[in-house]
Amino acid sequence: MDPERDEDLTEAEPGAEARQSVASSVLLRRTLAYTRPYLHLLSGAVLFSFLFTLGRNGRAYLLKPLLDEAIPNADIDRFIELILLGAIIVAVMPISVFGRSYLTKYALGKVLLDVRASLAAKLLRLPLSRHDSVNTGDTLTRTMLDATQAQRVCRLVYYELLQSGIAIIGGSGMMLYISWKLTLLSAVTMPLMAGVLGFFA
Repeated sequence: MDPERDEDLTEAEPGAEARQSVASSVLLRRTLAYTRPYLHLLSGAVLFSFLFTLGRNGRAYLLKPLLDEAIPNADIDRFIELILLGAIIVAVMPISVFGRSYLTKYALGKVLLDVRASLAAKLLRLPLSRHDSVNTGDTLTRTMLDATQAQRVCRLVYYELLQSGIAIIGGSGMMLYISWKLTLLSAVTMPLMAGVLGFFA
């Protein structure tokens, strides 16, 4: 092969990667645009996720006043107060999980239907010669797969990234509030433990 041609191809690769990155970001924005009519549902799911995170961390926080105040001082009123707070948290957490799951799945199901309707409308606008030149089965398969992939992208953004991010931030904040020294110690030792487990796994 011609060395000069290889050099040209090598130099052209960064530009191709940049164009691919721009195309991917544009495609991501176009995909997320389908979620705009359902942002109120997804916002509700995020709110339920926040309540669940608050309840899970609050349940752990209740142990501190229980062990440090109520039990050592034999404070019955404080003990009953903490028990009632724990009961409220236990009651709210399943509702939060159900609300988060229901709203997320309902909104993403609507997104899937909208994507399929949009793709079907575009297929109907194509000329008849276009449909005669391609395999109908391939067209239907690609349409269904593209719609499902769009739904997965929305789920990744709104469920995996956003809601999981809320859980991580809330948990980290609660850990710092309870004991910042133990939190920093855990942050230092956790990568070491992960490296040891990864080495022997």
